[in-house]
Amino acid sequence: MLLRYPAAPENSGLAANAHRDFGYHDDSFGWGTLDTGKKDDSWFYLPALKAAGPLAMERWKTHPIGGEIRPEVWGQIFDEKPSHPKAQDFATCVRETHASWVMDSGMFRDKTDPARIARAATQVRRMGYDFRVVTADITRSGEHGAAVSLEIVNQGVAPFYQDWRIELAAIAADGTVLETWPVKWTLRGLLPSEKPARWETLLERTASHGRACTLGLRVVNPMTGGKRLRFANAAEDRDAKGWLSLGPLP
Repeated sequence: MLLRYPAAPENSGLAANAHRDFGYHDDSFGWGTLDTGKKDDSWFYLPALKAAGPLAMERWKTHPIGGEIRPEVWGQIFDEKPSHPKAQDFATCVRETHASWVMDSGMFRDKTDPARIARAATQVRRMGYDFRVVTADITRSGEHGAAVSLEIVNQGVAPFYQDWRIELAAIAADGTVLETWPVKWTLRGLLPSEKPARWETLLERTASHGRACTLGLRVVNPMTGGKRLRFANAAEDRDAKGWLSLGPLP
């Protein structure tokens, strides 16, 4: 659940909400988002966020930010040069708000130029999280075990807000998952522009012991049939669908 207007205690007519357990919704995205410095535009999203204080400014780190593109710039916000004089740069709006999702209710009212759709797809990919495993060290530990150490970075503009279960797996050469290991790792709280987080664990191989296997990583969506989280690595789905291949298990 998101709130439309950030508000500090001194905001007239609005209940203070910077301390409340909600994210924010910019309902005029791409039109009334950025700070223009004009007094008449003080109700725009980012000026209102700043006026609501530090807690509001930091809200994106723990609660999602979303919105809807302003009707005046529906569709055209993704053109190379939007025709509306008040259109604001979409990429800048995403970067400064840390938005995870935005609605464009007018994108398909008329037949849409494929080039516009392609630009929209490129821009939308910049929203939210973007996780990449940058290093993966897998070494033998004892007679039947393996020590795993990963570094992961968030290349996006926002964190992942839920604590989905993470698993490792031993994947055979034919793509069969021989065994899995739940790990006490979490994507929650991994912020953009921070140093890579280090994840470590020890595995004890049983069903896969003695077999040539690849170590796989996945994040499990708790909703049946829900879209899965994918990593920004070329090895995603390489050895088994739904798994990121990390390297051979010793």
